[in-house]
Amino acid sequence: MPIIKISQGHKTWPFLRQTPSCSGKWGDFVFVFDQDINECDAGGVIGDIFGLRVTSKCPPNRTLLINEEPPTMRSYPDKFLSQFAVVATCGGFNFNHPDVKEVFPLQPWYIGVNQK
Repeated sequence: MPIIKISQGHKTWPFLRQTPSCSGKWGDFVFVFDQDINECDAGGVIGDIFGLRVTSKCPPNRTLLINEEPPTMRSYPDKFLSQFAVVATCGGFNFNHPDVKEVFPLQPWYIGVNQK
């Protein structure tokens, strides 16, 4: 099974809820959130992880930054962006990156969550 490592500065549960039975598995893929693993088949960062160090080995052409905020809320240094093969953003950004994809904003699914 291909392993996809996701690094992010949020609680893990909203994203795990979006996989069947909160398993972190979707079809043939296993999603690993904020865990130290030696190698992965692909890797992604949601938002920013400034101050955190991610050390997993991952093919450079299978790396993704998912920007979840509009440009008025967050910006990224060119050096940080250069680590990723693709940058997915909700739009409004003029990133200095060769492969920027405009996508809908990433939002976790909170329907049915009791946060009391």
